[in-house]
Amino acid sequence: MTGLDRLLAALAEVHPLDRGALPVAALMNTVVPYRRYRRQLGISSIEEYELLVLRLCAGEGGYGRLDPGELVVGCREALDNPAPGIDMVPGLLEAQLFILRYPDLLEGTETALADTGPELDSDSPPASPTPSDLPLPLSNDAGGLEEKEAAPLLELPDPEDDPPEHSHPPDPAPGPAVSPSFEALQRPEPGKCPGCSIPLPSVEWLRFCPGCGTEIGPVRCPGCRDEVAPGWRHCPRCGHQLGAGGEFV
Repeated sequence: MTGLDRLLAALAEVHPLDRGALPVAALMNTVVPYRRYRRQLGISSIEEYELLVLRLCAGEGGYGRLDPGELVVGCREALDNPAPGIDMVPGLLEAQLFILRYPDLLEGTETALADTGPELDSDSPPASPTPSDLPLPLSNDAGGLEEKEAAPLLELPDPEDDPPEHSHPPDPAPGPAVSPSFEALQRPEPGKCPGCSIPLPSVEWLRFCPGCGTEIGPVRCPGCRDEVAPGWRHCPRCGHQLGAGGEFV
């Protein structure tokens, strides 16, 4: 297949014979542009591309007819030049090109040429596959292989997300300090003297320790008359200073 045959094959994919005249400028800029079809045409320079267009416009092979017809002579003279170019034929881009027929070798090969497709522009981003283009997983059943719908993916947390500030609930804000009541304070061990810790006799009339003389009965603060324990230096309710061993100051 010659270069002119490849140009006509690419043109046949997008321009049927019954479509009518084709402006030469449209052929080069939008219908079969160089940048998209250079690989399919088997060329590597714009000069080679313009040479193929000049051959088609000059009537080579009887595939096309140029209007106005006097430009055909200019195209043939340009082809005789060692470095032919479109700019050698004034008015060629505005001329109308009628495609009369396509090469016979294109019959029966239209599908193969269509599969090749035009080369994508290097500036265009690659197309992303659609969900319908992706293959479905196969399951091997007794009756053969059959397509199954893909199971939904689990949504994982983003590792870049900020971690929680607390791995456990924050401690409650401390409230105002509450003074313990007298009943909540530690009492001396029953049956022993709070002053010297010797065992006390079990008699109802016992009021003082026989060892150290500490009063065993309830001792009260002289300031607020609340009960205090022997050995305290201050009253827990009013703060009155007490003596050592529960003696009052």
